[in-house]
Amino acid sequence: MPSASGSPLSGAEAAPATAGGTVAPQIRMRGISVSFGDVRATQDVDFDIRAGEIHALLGENGAGKTTLMRVLSGLLSPDSGEIELDGEPITFDSPRDAIHRGIGMVHQHSVLVKQLTVAENIILGERSSWTLRLPRREVERPAREICERYGVDLDVRRPIGSLSADQVQQVEILRLLHRNVGTLILDEPTAVLGTAYVERLFSTLADLRQRGHAIVVITHKLKEVFRLADRATVLRGGRVTAEVTRAELDQQALMTAMVGESVAPVVRQREVEPDASTPVVFAAEELCVDGDRSSNAVDSLSFEVRAGEVLGVAGVEGNGQTELVEALGGVRPIAAGTIRVGDQALAQLTPSRLDALGVGIISEDRRRWDLVPELSAAENLILSRLGNGEDDFVKLGFLRRKRIDAMATEAMRRFDVRPPVAERAMTTFSGGNQQKVVLARELAPRPPVVVAAYPSRGLDVAATRFVHQELLELRDAGSGVLLISADLDELLALSDRVGVLYRGHFAYMAEATRVEISGITRAMTGIGGDDSPAPEQPR
Repeated sequence: MPSASGSPLSGAEAAPATAGGTVAPQIRMRGISVSFGDVRATQDVDFDIRAGEIHALLGENGAGKTTLMRVLSGLLSPDSGEIELDGEPITFDSPRDAIHRGIGMVHQHSVLVKQLTVAENIILGERSSWTLRLPRREVERPAREICERYGVDLDVRRPIGSLSADQVQQVEILRLLHRNVGTLILDEPTAVLGTAYVERLFSTLADLRQRGHAIVVITHKLKEVFRLADRATVLRGGRVTAEVTRAELDQQALMTAMVGESVAPVVRQREVEPDASTPVVFAAEELCVDGDRSSNAVDSLSFEVRAGEVLGVAGVEGNGQTELVEALGGVRPIAAGTIRVGDQALAQLTPSRLDALGVGIISEDRRRWDLVPELSAAENLILSRLGNGEDDFVKLGFLRRKRIDAMATEAMRRFDVRPPVAERAMTTFSGGNQQKVVLARELAPRPPVVVAAYPSRGLDVAATRFVHQELLELRDAGSGVLLISADLDELLALSDRVGVLYRGHFAYMAEATRVEISGITRAMTGIGGDDSPAPEQPR
C-alpha cells in the first residue's frame, strides 16, 4: 500500500499471497434476489470473486451494485439465492460475521468515528470489553504494526476528523486488513478523491492484489475499469447484463450493457456570450475564511459570476475549496470580505438567507449539509422551501402531505431518482440517488444563482450528462453558476471561465476557449507560469 506521501510499496517489500495469514476465499453468489417492498433491487444475480484479482462491478445509479455487495458483507439478507465460500454454503447474520469469514466492505461514506484517533478506530469493536481506559500503548501498537506491514505513513494518534479524504479511506482499509480480511469491497472509492489521491488509491489496490487479496470495486466509471479490472460484471435494473475478462473489455459494449444505449456528450454551444455589460449576479470581494486548523484557508479571494455564465473552479484538494463552499453555503463564518448576491452586499450568510435570495447550493458533503438521511425523499425535497413565504406545502402549521408527495414524485421522475418512491427514507437510497435528490431540490426551482460543488460526484454516465445539461440550461436561462470540481474534463466542458484555487486564492484564470492545460497544472502545484493570466482582471 502506498504511504501517505504517495510512494508505493516496493516489489522487494511485497508479501506473498498469504501475507499476514490472509487468504482470500473463492466466493460464488448464485441467484441473489433482494426486494424493498415492491421494488426489486437485484434479480437472480450470479457473481464470482477470486483471490488475487480486481473485479469491477459496474452499473448505473440504482442498478443494484451496492445492494448485492451489502448482501455479501452481511448488511442485508437476500430474499433468495445462496453464497459459497471455498465451496461451502454459508449465510451471514451481520457484518461482524462476514469479517470473521474474511470479507469486509469500505462504504462510500465513512463509518469511522471522527472524534477517535486512527489507532482507536482500527481496533474499535474487536473486543467487547474495549474501553478508552485501555493503556494507550495497547491501543496504538496494533495500529502501528498494520501501518508498517502495508507501508502506510500515518500518525496513529491523530483524530479521524483531522485527516484528508484519502487518509480516511486508508484507515478504513487498514481497519479491515487488521482483521485479516482477504476480500475487500470498495463502494465508489474514488467518489470523494481528487486526481492525485485516485492514483495513490490505484497503487494501493494493485499492491493488495499482488499480495493475494480479492478486491471488488463498485463503480460506474469506465476509465477505472480499464485501469484496474481483471474482470468486470455489469448490472442494469438489478440483473447481470454482461460479464467480461480484461481481454474482452470494450468501452461501447460496456456502455450499452450499463445504460442500454449510447450516451452522447452535452453540447456547450450558446447563442450569446456574456460580456462586461452583462450584470453580475454573484460575487466575492476580498473574501477570507478560516479553516478548522488554520486561518485564511480562503485568502482575500475575489471573483464575479455574471448572468448566463459558468465560472469553473479547479484545484488540488485542500486548497480552500471545502471552506469556500461551506462559507458560500452559510455553514461556515466569513472572517472578512463581502459576498454580493445581485445588488445585496452581505458580510455573513445563512442557509435560510440564501434560500430567500434564490441561491441554490450543492455542497461537497451531501450527507453532512444537504440531506437529513432519516427523513423521507419528499421531506428532503421541501427543506429549502419551508419558512420562505411558500405556503403551498403548509396549511395551519401542518404539512400538506398529498401535495408534497405529488411534487416529490414528479421531481424524482424528472431527475430519474430510483426508485421514485417519495415516502422512502433517504438512508435506503444509493449514494448516486441521494445526490439526485439534492440536485432536484436545488436546480428544479431554476435559481438565479447556483453554487455547485462536485455536482456529478457519485453519478453514472447518463445521470452526469443530465446534470451537465441542466446546468447549461440554467446558464442559457440567465442564471450564474459557480462550479467547483476535481474533474478537469467536466470544468472544460461546462465553464465559460476556469480558475485554479491554490492556497485559498486564484493562481490562474482564463476564458475556457483560451485555457492552457500546462498553465492549469502549474497553478495547481504552485509553480505558476507565463501563461497564467492575472486572475482578478475583469472580463
